[in-house]
Amino acid sequence: MLHSMLRELNLVDRVLYCAVPDTKGDSALWYAYVREQCPSFDVAYTNDEFTRLCLEYGGVKVLNTPLFNKEVYSGTRIRELMAMGDKSWQSLVATGGVLPVLSRINAEDRVRRIMQK
Repeated sequence: MLHSMLRELNLVDRVLYCAVPDTKGDSALWYAYVREQCPSFDVAYTNDEFTRLCLEYGGVKVLNTPLFNKEVYSGTRIRELMAMGDKSWQSLVATGGVLPVLSRINAEDRVRRIMQK
């Protein structure tokens, strides 16, 4: 979804994102993975407190990302609507970059099955 959205916004060549393995809460190990998996960086953006603490511990400047209408554009709310079969969730995601990916992977059914467990 991220790559699709970046492509739609013509930002693929300006943004680099890295996958970092989960360390089950071991902050020292997580920071080591970040430094190993990602190119050098001086600033990171996050609203997640755990991520902030880990990066600040490593000396990285961390900035918040602005949240836009958080009550409406909430991943939790979107997943709940998907699980209920309420198609209104489709109006809450980007129609060009995100919706086609979610449709292709049958996200609504996947979310419904996960939430049933």
